[in-house]
Amino acid sequence: MLTSPEPIRIIIKYCGGCNPTIDRVNLVKLLLEKLKGVITIASDESDVADVVLFVCGCPTSCIIKSGFTGTGNIIIVSGAGVDYMPLDEVKIPDFLAQKIKSLKTDGKIA
Repeated sequence: MLTSPEPIRIIIKYCGGCNPTIDRVNLVKLLLEKLKGVITIASDESDVADVVLFVCGCPTSCIIKSGFTGTGNIIIVSGAGVDYMPLDEVKIPDFLAQKIKSLKTDGKIA
């Protein structure tokens, strides 16, 4: 009997949204559509997660400086960029989906 692979567990942390240059909510909505059936959302920082996704509306990335102590694979959206690499906002959901999936195929997630 074949079993489906375990979903990737992800925590999504938003910044306060004081000065967004991107639509953070729509970005995550599009990402979740692309990863349907591949991920499950962890409830909070105390839950076990494979990936922590910080979604910051601007390049300041103030949430990163707030002392988050989670472990695992961390991905940072900071305005129109991912992990401090500039990207066109419309390309971010596809880029993130591929990056998250590749963590599993590269063995960085058990």
